This record gives sequence, structure tokens and C-alpha cells, in this order.
Amino acid sequence: MKISILVALTILLNAVDAKAQQNPNLDFKYSVKLSNLSTLQKRSEVNRVGNNDTAIIDEHNSLRLFHPTIAFQIKNKRNNIHEIELTDLSVARVSNKHLLSYRPDLEPFAVGGYSTTSTNVALRYEYIRTFSRKINSRFMPSLGFGILPYYQRDSYKPILSTDYIAKRTVLGAKGFLIPRVCYNVSKRLFVDLNIPMCFVDVNAKINKLNNPNLPFSEQRNTITNAEMFPDFFSLRLGLGLRI
Repeated sequence: MKISILVALTILLNAVDAKAQQNPNLDFKYSVKLSNLSTLQKRSEVNRVGNNDTAIIDEHNSLRLFHPTIAFQIKNKRNNIHEIELTDLSVARVSNKHLLSYRPDLEPFAVGGYSTTSTNVALRYEYIRTFSRKINSRFMPSLGFGILPYYQRDSYKPILSTDYIAKRTVLGAKGFLIPRVCYNVSKRLFVDLNIPMCFVDVNAKINKLNNPNLPFSEQRNTITNAEMFPDFFSLRLGLGLRI
């Protein structure tokens, strides 16, 4: 379904572009843009237990409505655009401690818990093919081809010395086809609405558990995954300034 939509969009926009003339709103070299990126993601992980058909399936659903991003654009001589966006940059730490109390007059003591440090970095590069260059047209449709490398790391440090430090690292990249509509408020100010459509997600998950009771080869494992057309939906609305 997604492939059919994208092919139809490409054919339609190229047909429009064939009759287009130079739009004065394309008379710029650089621009900056602030956007809000809303995303909905559904994914599942299958973990086999032993050598039989038993498996534990983890299902994850996430909805993110407000997520500001910043992007920088450079227009080339063919009036197409290179865009680089800082999609995600965050470092957070959360502490969870389990306490046990026998009597109200005594201090409770820790029986478990972890402090978790999470790091997320994602950058998107996109090549934007501008189609409508019609004179005096405020609306300019375009189609982008993007790649988004990402890095995620979760470090779990136990409260008790009898537990073990664990780390989970994900390295990956997503590919996008991105239909866009740009509305030129003025020659310098514009509004950009686009719907990134993810067609591939390739990643490697590295799990590490510092348990000296396990052989070194079992303290670390790597799982690679490649998924075509994952359940990842997004909508981006941005306000840009040409400089």
C-alpha cells in the first residue's frame, strides 16, 4: 500500500514539475527550520527460550505528540534541497529503589533497585526534490529521500552489590520517503508539512551483563534485525526562515 502511494506521488509531482517555471520563493541559499515531530511506533521482539518452540514476545507501543527538532537546509543549483536535522538528543537518569521496612520506628533498608542512564542521539539527512516551481505559487509540493542513523544506550546500575551492571546499546538506521507541502507565508518565511514514511529499519542490539559467574561469551550478545515497512508513523510540522 505504501509503495503504491509513493509511486503515484512521484509520477504526479513529476508531471506538475514538467510544466513549471521558476518560483521566486526558491531564490535563497540557506534556511533554518523549527519543527514538531509526532510519532507512533509499534514493535515486537521475540526471545526464544531454550531450544524448543517456547518464546517470550515483548510488544512495545509508543506515542510521542510533542517533540521539537531543528533543521538546516542548503539549496543547490537545481533548486533541490539538502536538509540535516537534529532529530533527537537526550540524556536522562532515573533511579528506582525498593525498600523494606519491618517497623515504623526503624529506617527502611534497600532490597533492590537500579539507576538507569539513557542516551539517545539521532540525525536525519534528506535530499528534497522540489516539484512545483510555478511563478507566484505559495504552495510547493516536494518529495524527500531521507536516512536517519540513530544511537540508543541504556545503562543499568544496581543499588545492591550482589546484582550486576547491565548495558543495552542499539545502533541503527531508518530509511524514509517523505511527501511534503511547503506554504510560503512570505519570501523568507515558510510553513512545512510532511509525512515521513519509513520503508526500512536496520539495527543491531548489543546486550551486556557484567556477571562474573557466566562465561565471557555469554555476558554479551548481539542481535541484528532488518525490517521492511515497520509500524512507524510520523507527522512533522515546521516553521522555517530563509537566510
